[in-house]
Amino acid sequence: MARTGKPAGETGPPRDLPNVLPEIAGAAQARILIDAVKESVSELRSDVKDLKDYRHTDFRWYVTIFGSGFLILAGLTLLVYLRLEDKIQALSTMLTRFEAKMESLSRPSPPSDSSKK
Repeated sequence: MARTGKPAGETGPPRDLPNVLPEIAGAAQARILIDAVKESVSELRSDVKDLKDYRHTDFRWYVTIFGSGFLILAGLTLLVYLRLEDKIQALSTMLTRFEAKMESLSRPSPPSDSSKK
């Protein structure tokens, strides 16, 4: 296998390896721009991370409010139903008594002894 390292008389890094960048005019300016962009991107990444951390906060808030309202409404409905059930039971008892009295009044009364004479 042949070596692609630097020749014996050359000083500095080898130029033929893929990981060594050739010297380009304006490379320093490009690196300054790249560093500035990296800082901006890191700020954006931190903002995106914050958004990911708090993305469901409003949704949870609305679901909690809706769930609480539903439970309160269900509780009040049950309370009203139980109170009405007690009143309906009392009315049913009174109606049964009333019907029994009406039935006893509607029966023909037995003839009295005074009418036979």
